[in-house]
Amino acid sequence: MAERIASEIDVAAEFREIVKASWPDQVYFDQDGVERERPAQGEYRLGNPNFPVSRYRETIVDTVSNNLLTIISAKTGTGKSTNIPQFLFESGNFDRVVITQPRIVAARELKTYTSSEIADQLNDREHNLVGYRTAAEGEYSDDNVIHYVTDGLQLMHEILGNGITKDQVLVIDEFHERGANMDALFAIAIEKGLRIVIMSATLDTKRLCDYYSGILGKSVPVLEIPGVTHDVEERESDDLDNEVITAAQEGKNILVFLPGRKEIASALSRFRRKVPEGYTLLALHGDQTPGEQSRVFSSYPGGKIIFSTSVGQTSITIPDIDIVIDCGFERTQTLNENGTQTLATQPSSLASTDQRRGRVGRTKDGEYVRAQLRGYPKLPSLDEIPAYDVPSIQRMPTEDLQLKLAAYGRHISDMPFFDQPSDKELERGSERLQRLGFFRKLGKTALHGVALTEIGEKAAHLPLDVYSARMLIEARKYGNDVELQMMAAAAVRQIGGITMTTKGMENWRKVTEESDSDILAGIDFLAAAMQRTSAEVRQAHIVELRFNKAFKSFELMALRRNLDIYDLKTPTEEQREQLMKCVVAGTSELFIKSGQTRSGRATYRSTDGEKRHLYMSTVIGQGANLIAGQRFDLQQVRGKRIVTHSLINAATAVTAEMLIESAPDRVETIIDKLYIDKSGTAFSQETVIFDRKTTRQHISRSPEPSSAVHKFIVDQIFADTTVGEGLPPNIAEARAVIDDFRRLQYKTTENLGIEEALEKIVDQTI
Repeated sequence: MAERIASEIDVAAEFREIVKASWPDQVYFDQDGVERERPAQGEYRLGNPNFPVSRYRETIVDTVSNNLLTIISAKTGTGKSTNIPQFLFESGNFDRVVITQPRIVAARELKTYTSSEIADQLNDREHNLVGYRTAAEGEYSDDNVIHYVTDGLQLMHEILGNGITKDQVLVIDEFHERGANMDALFAIAIEKGLRIVIMSATLDTKRLCDYYSGILGKSVPVLEIPGVTHDVEERESDDLDNEVITAAQEGKNILVFLPGRKEIASALSRFRRKVPEGYTLLALHGDQTPGEQSRVFSSYPGGKIIFSTSVGQTSITIPDIDIVIDCGFERTQTLNENGTQTLATQPSSLASTDQRRGRVGRTKDGEYVRAQLRGYPKLPSLDEIPAYDVPSIQRMPTEDLQLKLAAYGRHISDMPFFDQPSDKELERGSERLQRLGFFRKLGKTALHGVALTEIGEKAAHLPLDVYSARMLIEARKYGNDVELQMMAAAAVRQIGGITMTTKGMENWRKVTEESDSDILAGIDFLAAAMQRTSAEVRQAHIVELRFNKAFKSFELMALRRNLDIYDLKTPTEEQREQLMKCVVAGTSELFIKSGQTRSGRATYRSTDGEKRHLYMSTVIGQGANLIAGQRFDLQQVRGKRIVTHSLINAATAVTAEMLIESAPDRVETIIDKLYIDKSGTAFSQETVIFDRKTTRQHISRSPEPSSAVHKFIVDQIFADTTVGEGLPPNIAEARAVIDDFRRLQYKTTENLGIEEALEKIVDQTI
């Protein structure tokens, strides 16, 4: 694939002549900071002298070699992501260069491209210098000296103690994306004193430099590398569809940015009928397999139109693009004011706009059009949108990150993060971890007030979010079969499910009989997909890439516990009950049925009163009164307005009795009343409290012995009523016996043991 990509780029001939090409004069800075040039000081084999970054090769190597932190701001198309790692390795100053990427597709394609480029330079197709690795896929070995890796995976390596060494260099690419894993990785690397390079095309370099110069106690160098000089015509349009059709009629290769998969599917459908015959229409998004994504890098004789989410805006070069048409909106994860995770639809920031603009003009002149998407709110002007995206660490729940850092021995507020989460969100995250049993509360004088528990330590080392991790740890109580089943359920839950929501529901519903838990239904979906071909998986409307990710995660977890994934069986009734207990142990919160819509759809309320619904694709029936799950808001566009749907994710129908049995540390009960039934047995009717909030659910059970219960039963025995009237037979009989004892006691001074007899009757009643 890499050879095909290289052959299709306009400058491919130059790439194949790299070894023969001379290196351009090198930019350096004199003692006064004045930029000057001089001939290249060495003969280099690695790297491409035709990219703008090549003029800064020696300055980059010298700066990185002499500083623990270097900031490189390089425009799109400069060749930074592929060339700088080669420069650093060939310098001989570093044993390995590790480059992190925020997206899987970027890590994969950069590895492919860099490996092919080096093969041309060394005339060696068998070299093993470059590898890549993500949590779900990879091509890597110990021989790799240039290693592309997703930032989340590298973060876990650093936490677990198998990260990079002082003889290596960590390059954090696309830093403007500011994912929580990226920020945490950067903070840990700073603390460890590792050598770090921060790179981005759109970066607030001054603020970043000022902050970390203060942390490190010395000035952090910033290198600014200009981009390519190809002209890009920029304009705005009031109709995206017209722009696509016009560009297609002119025979251009087109890249269109849309908010999400739904809009992409709609575009593919409507433009097939509107563009000239022979055009190839392609999708690019995060739920595609590598093979599906790779199609966008090919050339097509009749031209191509690529409809992409934000996946296509970073770190990848799609050959032969003539025009980028940008709708100016994106979908992104964020938090609302109540701390609810939300998939928001919102205008793209200026930084994202620059990234999208940078997909054109890399090898030739091009156009960038910011165009109004039909049916969407009015596209705001560039003056009205934020300069940068809100950092992920400030728009995501913090409990996963807090747990990982606690295992590393640190609290999030002590780390040198460029931006900190809000105190309120840190408090929410800490409380959630305490409820799950991962943190325990310490005294008021203790630093941060919490400590990591034994099960918290175990959970931190699992490749799961905190809720799935708690479920899996609970499953270990019930043996290998249940643990393996819970691994399957957790692997599916972790990626948000592997089925196509409501589309094709009649197909994937056939593979499960589960009717109480969307989480446990995941076991059936994964097991079914494991036994089918790729074509059969797609026919069942199971998303192939999601299945592949879930399968890889399942396989990895099973391998760590020496379990065979092909021992996965449909749970027996007993195992299903045990799995339900595991789900309850790891539940986020409860939702109580409060009514239904006119269409018969059940309505639920959270314990703090928010109105919510189950997903339309849930396996749970409408009769469930109590749901364990996680609140999630989904924003969609309706009539040019953004509408928020308040939903319950990863839902399971539960009962109050299940909560008491499986999450006793999170449950309290309040006695509403005591009563004695017709059989003469004492019971208490109690309201169930979960996480200090009422569930409005009641249970009846034998009361725990107490002075209040004792008094109640005695009062019932001696109620002001005729003996036997209105009392259960055994209570009436006890009343008669006690009355006889009392009459006899009046006739003798000997103790007849009335009190002992009464205690015995009370005990029998309880």
